[in-house]
Amino acid sequence: MSLRSIPARRRVIQNVRSCTTLTMKLNLLLCLAFAGLVACDNGSSPAPDDAVKSPPRKPSTTTGPKPAPRSLPARNDATDPGRIRVGNSKVTFIAPEGFQPLSKELIATKWPTNQAPAYAVGTPSGSTSVAYDLKPRHVPQEALSEAQKAFTEVFERVIPGLEWRKNEIIEHSGQKWVLMEMTSNAVDTDIYNIMMLTGIDGKMLVFNFNSTREDFPRYEEELRKSLNSIELP
Repeated sequence: MSLRSIPARRRVIQNVRSCTTLTMKLNLLLCLAFAGLVACDNGSSPAPDDAVKSPPRKPSTTTGPKPAPRSLPARNDATDPGRIRVGNSKVTFIAPEGFQPLSKELIATKWPTNQAPAYAVGTPSGSTSVAYDLKPRHVPQEALSEAQKAFTEVFERVIPGLEWRKNEIIEHSGQKWVLMEMTSNAVDTDIYNIMMLTGIDGKMLVFNFNSTREDFPRYEEELRKSLNSIELP
């Protein structure tokens, strides 16, 4: 079991209670689970791509595994096949070259919670991925500063070895976003996360560009191109 799993979740619950509104509490829990920052029950992390020998095996159904979180296929935009749509919205982006939709089994391993992203593309091992989703919790533009402050306080309390690279509000595709770029310690590897979130159509739009620190230099350029390609309607 991960050193972060039960104690970290208890700390999350305790610290999130100090947030001012129920909506903010729910958004914090959603983002922590979405980024995989405190949820890794099996104590393992994806192997680097050089270590991939064969596709992951399906878990045995005789041992009563947890149901895999919902995973939907990436949808190409009808007007531009090179772009991927986020669900049924008009939000689109371009995935890094060579990234493919992750299997349900791999998503269940990387995000073993019921708040896993609906969509994720990545490398064959899943050690580097782009997860994206529209969550049913709105974050108004005027509340982004409050959200950033709350996320910062909780992340700094519960994420092992957190080091900020960027933590700011930016303008992108016509509106404001919270941009949080960080490294953190997992059980057996260090993780590089770039999270982007904003509110749109009454929901919270979240992107998480995630990689092991070992693989990040190899994919950084493509990940940043993908981030910059996000377009809102």
